[in-house]
Amino acid sequence: MKVALVTLQGVIGSYGGTARVFFNMANNLVARGFSVTAIASDPRPGKPAFNVDEKVTFVNCVSSCFSRYVLEPSTNFISAFTFNRQRRRTLRQVLDLQIKAKAIKKAITDAKADVIISYQQETTYMLIEILKIQTPIITMVHRDPDEYFSKPEFPLYKNALNNCAFVQVLLPQFIEVASKYINKEQLVYIPNVVPQFPQSSNLENPLILNVSRIGEGKRQHLLIEAFAQIKDRYPDWKVECWGWAHSAYAKKLQNLIAKEGLQEQVTLCGETSKVAQKLESASIFVFPSEIEGFSLALTEAMSMGLACIGCEDCPAVRTLIENNVNGLLAQNNANDIADKIELLIKNKGLRQKLGANAKASMHAFSEEKVWDMWEQLIYKAAN
Repeated sequence: MKVALVTLQGVIGSYGGTARVFFNMANNLVARGFSVTAIASDPRPGKPAFNVDEKVTFVNCVSSCFSRYVLEPSTNFISAFTFNRQRRRTLRQVLDLQIKAKAIKKAITDAKADVIISYQQETTYMLIEILKIQTPIITMVHRDPDEYFSKPEFPLYKNALNNCAFVQVLLPQFIEVASKYINKEQLVYIPNVVPQFPQSSNLENPLILNVSRIGEGKRQHLLIEAFAQIKDRYPDWKVECWGWAHSAYAKKLQNLIAKEGLQEQVTLCGETSKVAQKLESASIFVFPSEIEGFSLALTEAMSMGLACIGCEDCPAVRTLIENNVNGLLAQNNANDIADKIELLIKNKGLRQKLGANAKASMHAFSEEKVWDMWEQLIYKAAN
């Protein structure tokens, strides 16, 4: 059976979650006997950061120079004459997708897929409403549906989503959440794959880790503010934040680090291809995100046997972390996070207990179990 994976998010040189899931799915479906074409639309030059199986046909459909330097600027010019802000945003989105559709059309045709897996609601709109694709489509929802579907432009995509074969969500409770927006009959739960690391951190190194894109919704400032409260009592402990850090928010964090005098203890480290090694070297993982779908960073930390702290106001986090069983849940404020960090610093036995339970709880998301679910869904969509 032929399967096409289609994403409009950047995958060239990216270590982000979407790129990881995209190429991991392509490689594993090929290993299970599917013929896979992985189609992206990324204007950046270069190659994927992740390994791509030689049996996978990877096509990066970059818009023509005419589209990029003439049509794309004209999109902003045309939309500028629409005075309603929401209509202007929607029009700009449609025009942008029409340009990308021209670039991607040939790759879709050449793939001759029996099933297409779309990585964004925008991609699904492009496939169904612009390219008029008749192939069964499975749309993936990588985040909390309330956050994903409540955006002002959602009405533009709703019809396309309701015409999919299936819409996949990452947690069981997300089916009820998503059913507020689209047909419940289409919704199916399949989690992300979590690596089953054979090794575990020994939880001895005085290192606190956060792995995530540096952004407002990830709330790394809470970790920095929390550590600032206890830094003088634990001068040997350090904090490393790994992830894409080229935002205005990252600059705010650097200013916060300087303000609190944490330059020797807190570091924004940038991206890395060696996440497992970083996790193995740490003793505590702090994940203060506000909104998540199914965090690969958090679940990989749990699979490494780390003692994890998350915020209870994030539905996905409180689903994965059972408080005081396989991790700790904190309120979304620096004071409570500081208390939880200090509790773990002072109590290695608690770190070991939580880390062992966290590792065991990740067995439910092994590759075999998750790819079995995907294989069944693909055949169901095709039939």
